[in-house]
Amino acid sequence: MSDRTLAALREVIGASTSGIAVVYGRRRIGKSRLIEEAVKRGRVFRFEGLENAGTRKQLESFVVQLAAQTGGSY
Repeated sequence: MSDRTLAALREVIGASTSGIAVVYGRRRIGKSRLIEEAVKRGRVFRFEGLENAGTRKQLESFVVQLAAQTGGSY
């Protein structure tokens, strides 16, 4: 885990304005662990894309995942 990458994520998390950080890479390299370490006790929404799925399916999946994580309904 890169200290520089961790610091960059913490900078986005600690900013006084809204922001977004996109973490991507091949499977099994520690992306989730990096985010967990950067956030610690904060609130995190996790979304997984669908491999080889079109835009409509991706958006439907996003809405379902968001509802599940926020207690909303779909």
